[in-house]
Amino acid sequence: MTGLFLSILMVTAPVTPAAAPPDTLVVCPPAWTSTLQPWIDYRRGQGHRIAVIPSAGSYEKVRTALHSQARKGVTKAILLVGDAPSDKATPQTRTRTVATQYVPAKVNIHWGSEPLIATDNGYADLDGDGVADLSIGRIPADSAAELATYIQRVIAYETPQQNNQWRRRINLIAGVGGFGPVTDGLIEATAKQFLVTEIPVPYDTSMTQASWRSPYCPDPRTFQQTTLQRINEGCLFWVYMGHGQRRHLDQIQVPAKKRYAIFNSSHVNQLKAQQNPPIAIFLACYTGAYDDAEDCLAEQMLRQPGGPIAVLAGSRVTMPYAMSIMGQGLIRGYFQQRADTLGEVVLVAKQQLIAPTPSATKAAQWNRRMLDTMATLLSPKPELVEAERREHLSLFNLLGDPLLRLPHPQQLQISSPSNVIAGSELLLTVTSPWAATATVELVCQRGTQKQQIGARKAYLHEDQALKKYNQIYEQANDQVWRQAQVRLSKGSQQFKLAVPTAATGSCFVRIFAEGEKRYALGACPVFINPQESNPGDSR
Repeated sequence: MTGLFLSILMVTAPVTPAAAPPDTLVVCPPAWTSTLQPWIDYRRGQGHRIAVIPSAGSYEKVRTALHSQARKGVTKAILLVGDAPSDKATPQTRTRTVATQYVPAKVNIHWGSEPLIATDNGYADLDGDGVADLSIGRIPADSAAELATYIQRVIAYETPQQNNQWRRRINLIAGVGGFGPVTDGLIEATAKQFLVTEIPVPYDTSMTQASWRSPYCPDPRTFQQTTLQRINEGCLFWVYMGHGQRRHLDQIQVPAKKRYAIFNSSHVNQLKAQQNPPIAIFLACYTGAYDDAEDCLAEQMLRQPGGPIAVLAGSRVTMPYAMSIMGQGLIRGYFQQRADTLGEVVLVAKQQLIAPTPSATKAAQWNRRMLDTMATLLSPKPELVEAERREHLSLFNLLGDPLLRLPHPQQLQISSPSNVIAGSELLLTVTSPWAATATVELVCQRGTQKQQIGARKAYLHEDQALKKYNQIYEQANDQVWRQAQVRLSKGSQQFKLAVPTAATGSCFVRIFAEGEKRYALGACPVFINPQESNPGDSR
């Protein structure tokens, strides 16, 4: 009877299902596991399955431990917690680090780079082809306290906010290439092409350029203050394009051999974007040299409570062509594929370095062909352009949480007549998914200015002349012809927007609507014909 009872019990007892494999692997110093627990709990609450691996050991040992748990198609992300050990690390400091990989430099070494490139890319490469299969990021904390602070910042970033205007802003800082007038001109034209054709119209962009001849150059004496302002005002992405070093960006040079800082380590403590931190992207050399004995600029900025929430940067000498391709991939990953996490956006960008995405827009495909042609024609070693792209898989590393959830707006439907006469009223039809307060703007086409501002031909040293730089800088970045606040109801409605008499040419109407901790964007094109009469109308 007892045997029969046991047999029945064995048949009818519920079978405990095997635990689902993790979608995220974390490498963390054992002493910091308790500090990391709030992040683990937070991510598990979002549905992630987390497995933690001790950080002790060489790169090869940690990689083997990671890959033994990773399953292609199931595991999606890797987080490394802790700085990379430098050659000056002591046995004690190594216990709170995570080893990194060093791969031979094959292309950038021809332009002065070190023979080895520090990279975390190999951890995410499951099949050994050199291309990451998973998203990966590193929180380069030097202490448990730094880790705890960063975790708090990540949770705050992902918490819905009432004010989301900053999430549609993209600020770009451009240094001077220094590759020669022809190449520099083509690089500038390419950057402008990306702004015009690949960043969606509803987003608000600014350009700050470190060339005293450009109308996008503020007073060179206060350039560093403008750089800080563009971070501290808050934005979705803050992008620097130009020369960089481990702890400073390039300088702006003016006649009489004067130089002014763009940004460096001494300015980091002035970062104050606590409520609206940007994702910083450095398309520059060395700014992400996270294996250096002294923290690089990207690490220093990330550590600041008012600094960026994540940084993508190069660990050694980087090159304009491959960075342009990757920049295009970042645009695609966020704006077109609408990836959920920052790690996924970076993964899309890196994979596009190897093979262009067939489903890219026509504008993106044309830009890619243009970049490939430029690289072949202008590179001193055109036979290495493919190898250059591949090398940048290793050069660029994400410092920050790869699971960082990115905000994506809902789409707002807006339409208007395709043509209108300056000085008239524009009838807009808006369809909103919910009731909201909205900002409606009539803007000129990105890359153009409301009033054409020519390049400066002479540099005037007088104080009054230099102060005018800021006025012209603001004017060059002002795209808005008309702005109005409206109240939207759920469903379709119509509004009228007055068109200034000075407005002309290809323009857009864009709309930003904000409801209860959510927001939406929309835009439509309109061509404004000049007034044939009544020139005195000053609306």
